[in-house]
Amino acid sequence: MLKKVRVQIITDRYEVKGSLYNNVMDDVPPDAPPRLQGENEHMEMTVEARYHDDGTRVCISYKESEISGMEGSTTSVSFQKNQPQTLSMLRDGTVKTALLFE
Repeated sequence: MLKKVRVQIITDRYEVKGSLYNNVMDDVPPDAPPRLQGENEHMEMTVEARYHDDGTRVCISYKESEISGMEGSTTSVSFQKNQPQTLSMLRDGTVKTALLFE
């Protein structure tokens, strides 16, 4: 089943001082959470997307816009219905990204 849908995307982006894997700051214990630096960049947008459900996998894909800073790219978010706790995000075009969330 393929449908056109509207998707609301809400993101918060920020920079982290040091490393997410090793805390390189001498005055901070190794198990301390990373320190945020700079300002949080909050963005909300609604996009036209394609929703595809083949019975085993669900995929939502949309074209990025100038607002997101990734114009010319297409983002796809998908998961297997029998493994909804694992989500993949693929971005192709002018910006390329592959992420797997568990």
